[in-house]
Amino acid sequence: MDATCTAENGPHDDALPSLDVLLRLSCEGDRAAFAAFYDTTVSWVHALSRSVLASEADAAEATALVYLTAWDEAPDTDLDVTEDDDVRRRERTVFTWLEVLAHRVVTTLARTDSLPERGHGLLPENAGKSEDVTAERPLSCASLTDEQYRAVSLAWLGGRTCRRLAEEMGVPAARAKELVRDGVQALVAAHRDAEQERGTLTGPLSTTPPRAAGLMDTVRADVEAGRGLELADVAALDALDADERTLVEGSVAARGPSEGTLWRTRLRAARNAVTWAFRSVQEEPPSELLDRILRRLPAQDIGVALVDHDDVRHSPEEEATGRRRMVAVVGIAALLVVAALVTALVLLTGPTLPEKVDRADDVYTSTPVDTRDGGTMQVATSRDIDAGYVRLEGLRPLPQGQAYQLWLLPKDESQRAQSLGVFSAEDLTEPVTFHGIDAHGAVGMTVEPEAGAEQPSDDVHSSVLLRPGNDGPRYGGKWTMDG
Repeated sequence: MDATCTAENGPHDDALPSLDVLLRLSCEGDRAAFAAFYDTTVSWVHALSRSVLASEADAAEATALVYLTAWDEAPDTDLDVTEDDDVRRRERTVFTWLEVLAHRVVTTLARTDSLPERGHGLLPENAGKSEDVTAERPLSCASLTDEQYRAVSLAWLGGRTCRRLAEEMGVPAARAKELVRDGVQALVAAHRDAEQERGTLTGPLSTTPPRAAGLMDTVRADVEAGRGLELADVAALDALDADERTLVEGSVAARGPSEGTLWRTRLRAARNAVTWAFRSVQEEPPSELLDRILRRLPAQDIGVALVDHDDVRHSPEEEATGRRRMVAVVGIAALLVVAALVTALVLLTGPTLPEKVDRADDVYTSTPVDTRDGGTMQVATSRDIDAGYVRLEGLRPLPQGQAYQLWLLPKDESQRAQSLGVFSAEDLTEPVTFHGIDAHGAVGMTVEPEAGAEQPSDDVHSSVLLRPGNDGPRYGGKWTMDG
């Protein structure tokens, strides 16, 4: 495989288009781009299949099903990738998406020998899970205790649920969940430090929740005790069974949008950290696997086929060499179409929400107000489209462990504030959008722990009204429309 795994960034090959470009072209039905995407990433996906499943044949089929699922799901996947992002950040985003998808597919196959929409009895041998998770401990996991590393590796590389790893480790179920949670949080902290050293720290990657109380013996007891959010790190590793996951996600949804925001932020940080931590685990698949996958893709009338239809039989080595040569040609061709693709996307994509607000006949733009740390805060809203955005400039970076959190503040204290997300100063260089202005009175900003808060702290950093009125910032105490 031409791509290499660098110490910090995972898959990258400067000779080919980036992973996000290959995935985008694949979404358009380009099988050549999909083959290049496969060649660049498959050693990580197949290593996961081989680690979880006992049978080589089962692992090969699982890897094939991962890429067939990726082909089906990619067009509907909303990845946080823009052309303005650094190429390695874009590739890391796509790589994490693929590894998370692969883990979901492989663990589901290992547990049920089935996949939604594909039926049952999918594995040729159905030999079950591997009994031995023997991958060498990565340097990125050095901060974990031996017990934490065993729990995390059994969950990620072994595909175990917390119930199963509790049995294998000989610990209570509550302890097993705590080991996974605390081990994942240690990886989140290590990932945050690595990103900070490279100067690419982002909000979701830098999430470090405060240490919580111990977990309970059952997931239902955790939910009833209000500790469902603590299980985001466990859910990120697919270490809850289907019923447990449904129970936790239902409890999070019932607690309102701010809890959902915190859940998604923590889940994303955990997945980024775990895929980063185990990026050194790779294994090559059978040489003919790509051809098998391409033959199983849905029929199409257009596109480039990489399958050789002549009657000459080649050795696996010759086939691999020919495939790589063709992939290089595809890479050059893809580079030529990227500019046209980007232009088409720009033409086909409508105006952004800030642009819609700015163009609205009833747009209201507040005067910029000073935030407490010397920055400025400004909102623009439109009642006609019931939406708006807030723009912040000049914010100072916060000390480690803290983050800015934006809120839609209610008109009075009979309602709850709605979180707009947790951000670093660098994250707030672009407008933050929102809907539902008639139900709220202002946008506010607080300084919270990096994991965020369920509701604003009493010390509101600054706020701006959503409609004409006193635009001045308000400091100290819980914010109300009356000040």
